[in-house]
Amino acid sequence: MSYSQLSRRTVLKGGASLSALAALATAGGCEAWQEEVANRPVRKSVTSAAAATDIATYDAAVAAMQALPPTDPRNWDNQAQIHNDFCPHGNWYFLPWHRAYLFYFENICRELTGVTDFALPYWNWQVDRAIPDAFWTGNLDHASRSAGPSSLASELSVGQSVIEGILALTNFEQFASYASTALRPGGLPSYGELEGGPHNYIHGSFVGGTMGNYFAPLDPVFWCHHNFIDCLWAHWNIHRGNPNIADADWGLFNLAGMFVDGDGSPVEVTCAATTLWPYWDYDFEPSPMGDSVPVALRTRRREVAEMFERGGNIRHRVLAEVPVATSFALETGESITRRFRLPEQILDSLAATGESAVRVLIRVSEVTPPARDDSFVLIFVSKPDATRQTSADDPHFAGSFAFFTDPEAQGPGHALHLLNYYVDITDTLARLRAGGMLSPGDPVTLSLLATPFETGEREPGRIVIGRLDVITTPMAVSGQ
Repeated sequence: MSYSQLSRRTVLKGGASLSALAALATAGGCEAWQEEVANRPVRKSVTSAAAATDIATYDAAVAAMQALPPTDPRNWDNQAQIHNDFCPHGNWYFLPWHRAYLFYFENICRELTGVTDFALPYWNWQVDRAIPDAFWTGNLDHASRSAGPSSLASELSVGQSVIEGILALTNFEQFASYASTALRPGGLPSYGELEGGPHNYIHGSFVGGTMGNYFAPLDPVFWCHHNFIDCLWAHWNIHRGNPNIADADWGLFNLAGMFVDGDGSPVEVTCAATTLWPYWDYDFEPSPMGDSVPVALRTRRREVAEMFERGGNIRHRVLAEVPVATSFALETGESITRRFRLPEQILDSLAATGESAVRVLIRVSEVTPPARDDSFVLIFVSKPDATRQTSADDPHFAGSFAFFTDPEAQGPGHALHLLNYYVDITDTLARLRAGGMLSPGDPVTLSLLATPFETGEREPGRIVIGRLDVITTPMAVSGQ
């Protein structure tokens, strides 16, 4: 039995803590495990020359899965059915569930191709804003896409400054989506910035077609899109030193009855166990995501595992609330601007220190999404003349949110739920305050711009927003 198998089973059964497992792996006499970890498969960018062999293996694996009989749970359609039936969106199970989904899919690819060191490539849409060439040929091509080979994803949704801003968040719920009691629905879906922004945008607003509904895994680009989401989570944990949430409802949640391993056998795993996989089972090649990473941090497995076990030092909670607007609609291509006044002490603290003891967030709540997920919403602070051509580096730009919904996947008798989105505007306010563009006592404006995708057969949409508020929440400190 490999160390990775032991670690997952032990954590699941409660036989050892994460830090105890890390101590076991780094103790003397465990050289074989250490060698296995050191030589674990490396997931590479799909546009990297080094990924050519893995792309060929992936292509062969897709063909093999499509050729399996419908009775085999590893069959291509059956794997997509898992996502349609169980995928959590708009809650804090989003990241671990999809990590497990990718992990066992990768194992199936290895088993069916016989390539035991296969590592699933990822699509780094921050750098490669067009759908990579690999997905327009062979078994990785897919007929149902709205984007074409020359279409480019918007920098306002996936550009480097946008991703850097998301990676700079230190509160797990802000980064990864908010608390829930179940995979689906588990309360009103509430999106963190990674899921509600670039994740949703790539699905519905950019790639479109099959990627715009919960059978998205039928498009091979899905797996590489989500692999980059997993890469960003691993980077946020390992390289930025941010812990996940310290809550048993998250960590001990059992993802049983959904996935199968390479041989088609049912598996189960807890959310907490998935946090170790980028340390023990696979790695990501260095990728341009805003900073250089000290190599030493990769080797401090025991310290990092202890940090994961301790969990984050803060939960999302509302300290103060400033109502901005209620009950309004946005048509595709339309912008709407609302004014509010922010307590002067918040602006003063931002100007004095560059950061505050609290974070300032926009909460866009009770949102009815458009009939199709084509549109996404851009948010600007004190810039009512903003357009879709405004740069992501404009000091007034705060962020965006997009839609990835599927009413048919909610199940019989389940209506599509209203949605909540949160966008952090703390740094935007600080930039404007420091630059003399916002003074205490000045009214602040929020501008929301419903933006259609640039090309393809798209339909106008109408977005209904129930409430727009500015809230403050405690700041989580990285690494504590």
